[in-house]
Amino acid sequence: SAVALAPFKSSKTRHQLLKAYSLVSSRLKLSYTILYFSFRDFLISGNNKMFNNSIIFLRNLYKLLKLIMEIIFSLNELNEVVTLIWQQNLHKKVWLFNADMGSGKTTFINALCKLLEVDEISSSPTFSIINEYKSKLVGTIYHLDLYRLKDEEEAINAGVEDVLYSNNYCFVEWFQIAKNLMPENVCNIKIELIEAEKRKILVDIT
Repeated sequence: SAVALAPFKSSKTRHQLLKAYSLVSSRLKLSYTILYFSFRDFLISGNNKMFNNSIIFLRNLYKLLKLIMEIIFSLNELNEVVTLIWQQNLHKKVWLFNADMGSGKTTFINALCKLLEVDEISSSPTFSIINEYKSKLVGTIYHLDLYRLKDEEEAINAGVEDVLYSNNYCFVEWFQIAKNLMPENVCNIKIELIEAEKRKILVDIT
C-alpha cells in the first residue's frame, strides 16, 4: 500500500486511501474468521446445514459490507488517482462509469487511456457509440458511450453486447441504459462533482 500511495502530493489524499485500505482489511478479516470457524465446525461435526448456512451468511455479509474505496482529489491529482485505481482493478475487463453530465467521466477515461499508452484518444465517442483504441500495453480497448441509445435492444443492435464479452477492456459511459447486458465482474466507478477543481470518486473494489 505504501508504494501505491507514495506518488500522491496531498497528505490528505494519502490519509483517505490508508483509511480505506484499513477498513477493507478489517472487513475481510472478519469474513475469513467466520468462514474458518464454520469450516472447522463442519469438519468436526459433519453438519452440512451448518456450513451451508454460514456460506449464505457470508454472501449476505459481503453485500452489506460492500467494499468501496472513496477518494476526494483535485484535478491535478487525477493521473495519480487513475494509476492507483488501475493497479487495484486491472483484473476486471469492464469498467462502468456513473456520473452526471460534465462530472469527468470522459476526462477520467482519457487519463486511463493515456496511462495505457493509447496512441489516439477522442474527446467522447457519443456520436459513434463505440470507439476502438489500440493500447501498447493491453491491446484493444473499447470506449462506449450509450447516452444516445433508447434501450437494450438498440444496444444489442449496435454491437454493445458483443464488445462487452469480447474479453477486451471496455470503458462504458451511461451503462444504465443497457444495465442488464453488463457482465457480473465489473469495476464500478462513481464520480461526483464537489467543486470546479475537485471530485469525489467511489470505486467498488470487491
